[in-house]
Amino acid sequence: MAAKKKKARDTGGDGVDGAVREALTALAAAKAALAAVGLARLTAEERKVSAGRLREGEPDTLETILNTVDEHPALFASLADRDGGKDPSALETGPARAALVRFAKLEKLEKEIEELLVSVSDDRLAAASFVKSVTVPAYGIAKANAPVSAKLRKSIAGALDFYGKLARTRKK
Repeated sequence: MAAKKKKARDTGGDGVDGAVREALTALAAAKAALAAVGLARLTAEERKVSAGRLREGEPDTLETILNTVDEHPALFASLADRDGGKDPSALETGPARAALVRFAKLEKLEKEIEELLVSVSDDRLAAASFVKSVTVPAYGIAKANAPVSAKLRKSIAGALDFYGKLARTRKK
């Protein structure tokens, strides 16, 4: 009779299942709310090369530049085709100003999401590290004893295959 595989499951009492369900519901609502304003979506390559990474204080500097454009419009007329405006003969700063305001409005949300992502990622790393503190030595013991025990070898076969493939891949 083959041993039944046991999957990791909630051992109860820590509330993670409920918290994850609640967070996923809140994230779905957040995604729906943000979809209504049409967030931009960049490709991985566009993200790497984007000029949109602003330094601390740079939004104020950009606003100064836009103010200068408004004060001296004739000097900047050659940029009219880049502004997203309606007048093809003048650089209109309205669309750029609107984008700067949008950038600022999304900043707090971005920071909160990044903070949440770091917390979730850290917790996953800590959980996996704890699991490995038990399973890595157990794997070593099982691997050393598998050649002399068919029952143990059968029980640990999936782990031997998994880690064996990783080792063979590294050697290539």
